[in-house]
Amino acid sequence: MSIVFDGNGIDKVSIEAFTDAGESHTAFTSTLPNSDLSHSKHTSGFNISMGSGSLVWKTKRQPRVSNSICHGEYIAAELCLQEVKFIRDLLSDIGFPQNQTIMFIDNQASIKLMLNNQSTKKHDRITLHLLQEAVEDKNIIPVYIPSDQNVSDMFTKANAVQTNGHNHELISRINGSAWSATRYRDHIKEIVRKHYTKGNMVSDVPSAQKLLELVF
Repeated sequence: MSIVFDGNGIDKVSIEAFTDAGESHTAFTSTLPNSDLSHSKHTSGFNISMGSGSLVWKTKRQPRVSNSICHGEYIAAELCLQEVKFIRDLLSDIGFPQNQTIMFIDNQASIKLMLNNQSTKKHDRITLHLLQEAVEDKNIIPVYIPSDQNVSDMFTKANAVQTNGHNHELISRINGSAWSATRYRDHIKEIVRKHYTKGNMVSDVPSAQKLLELVF
């Protein structure tokens, strides 16, 4: 299968990031013969798209045990942020500077932590300060997305790709075969309008419409 980058009808290059975390017993590695589930570490997964196809995706066991789903989610977001920064710099160097990059996350608690860091744990502070700084600098804007629409879900949970053909739907979104660039962008806008709500808004971006104007 190939990846299709359709740019027809799109006059501005932008990227979108999707990030997720899954518990160790639901990760793809749990099916391997030499799998070790005793570590209890989450799995990070992310996907970064441009136009209608994916530029980069990754799944990786987290370096330390998380004490909650929320904790695992923002460790995954940090991994995604590293790649977002690289791609933003690369696109800027070749003449496509980026405004804000939307980072879709299916965990409300981790979004709130990015917007309001009150953790006192050292490793939490370091991770969250990186994410908070990116939000404050308007490099990323975290937006909630339901798990069934989060394409990075398939990189962290084996059951996400084994239910009712869901794998084919997610893969078609990743390789660009599902929608044209304009249909894909309309899909992104629909998610933002529905889920960028008062509870997780960035202070300087007070509405979904304002966010869409900045990004697109």
